[in-house]
Amino acid sequence: MKAWIVRDRDETLYIYFGKPKKAVFGNFGECRTDSSLCTGITDEVEEFSNVRWADEEPTEVEISIKN
Repeated sequence: MKAWIVRDRDETLYIYFGKPKKAVFGNFGECRTDSSLCTGITDEVEEFSNVRWADEEPTEVEISIKN
């Protein structure tokens, strides 16, 4: 399953299941998508320490479910 990892301006890390775009509202910056399917994930995930608000594009990832 394809997904995108992004970090909002407040440094919160999110995973989206539709490709998000940046949006800035006053002092707030966030990523949005037409899909309402997104969730915040812990900032303790070292694999995504390179994901920054300043990135031009979201980081595309592939999610797999193991049994």
